[in-house]
Amino acid sequence: MAQEQKTIEKSIKIGSRAMVELEGGMRINVTIGDRYDESSSEVVVSYLSPIGSALLGKKQGETVTYTVEGKTLHAQVVEIVT
Repeated sequence: MAQEQKTIEKSIKIGSRAMVELEGGMRINVTIGDRYDESSSEVVVSYLSPIGSALLGKKQGETVTYTVEGKTLHAQVVEIVT
């Protein structure tokens, strides 16, 4: 009897790496961390920042809304790497 393989959808959490598409179509690779984390190849986004807190718990394909300096912005989760 063949076993069913369940696909587990990843969601963004602290330590996750993801590709995010910002308004205007620009795609960036981000790591959700804290303000002390550093990465030479990716943008480290604090989980306390407006976009970082909006991304937490989101899955691939979902769009988030966040506010920076009174301006409402949107970003889409393109891919969750880890």
